[in-house]
Amino acid sequence: MTIVLTHPTGNANVRAVLAALLDSNTLREFSTTLSANPDAAWLKLLPGSVRNEWLRRTFAVPAAQVHTHPMREMARLALPKLGFGKSVHHETGWASIDAVYQDFDKTNAQRLARLGSHSAVNAVYAYEDGALATFRQARQMGLKCIYDLPIAYWETGRRLMLEEADRLPAWAATLGGGIQDSAAKLERKTEELELADVVVGPGSFVMDSIPAWAANKPTIVSPFGSPVTTSANGPSAAEKSDTRRPLRVLFAGSMGQRKGLGDLFAAIKLLNRPADLELVVLGHPLVPMEFYRAELPTFTYESSRPTIRYWR
Repeated sequence: MTIVLTHPTGNANVRAVLAALLDSNTLREFSTTLSANPDAAWLKLLPGSVRNEWLRRTFAVPAAQVHTHPMREMARLALPKLGFGKSVHHETGWASIDAVYQDFDKTNAQRLARLGSHSAVNAVYAYEDGALATFRQARQMGLKCIYDLPIAYWETGRRLMLEEADRLPAWAATLGGGIQDSAAKLERKTEELELADVVVGPGSFVMDSIPAWAANKPTIVSPFGSPVTTSANGPSAAEKSDTRRPLRVLFAGSMGQRKGLGDLFAAIKLLNRPADLELVVLGHPLVPMEFYRAELPTFTYESSRPTIRYWR
């Protein structure tokens, strides 16, 4: 079996799928928007922060097996910094994340039609919001459609987020598009699941969210992993024995109530132990930083970091 894997941005979980497909010699092609070469000489000319951001798009795949669609994603990253914020507005912006996904999906469908006529492809592996056109084309070609659902199906997710918006109204703006998605976007999600032959998810919560009409589809549970820790990157013996140090709590993830950040802030305020409890928040703000500071002035903010290894 040979598989075409598609994902517009890539993350640690996508890289794990890539590694598995490469190890099993079943990857035909990986399609994404941007792909960085960590050995490129011109990278040394970039400021460190810009270079690190670019290297987030490094994938351990032979160049001949990577196909990119960069234009819309580059616009999404660049236009807001140039003052064109409306270009990335939810669903309506030309360079919004929704526009990036849909443009990427349509281009992949066209690519699949050409690729299938020249080489053997048995299946496509695509992700929520970026699979509809690809799956339609795959079905026409008689290919299997593997659907990765990294979070709960939209009906369950929407219900839970609306409950959170009612419970913590101040944090509603941090819940993202899940409570703002248009009917057209939700219909696309539904059709993606309808076309899927196999559904892959990280655990029972996601699998239990699959609606009854799709419950007979084959499923694969593939739990999310974490980096292997070693003594080299763990606390030193002196740090372990120093009981005078404050307890440091790390939150890592998108800074919203979808990840429970509002409840964590409430717990820190309830404990009220600023002298011996430190909260470090590492991630991407979903609203202006002033909101978070108003909710909890004492936390330490760290911008997100690349978490991938760069293979050569």
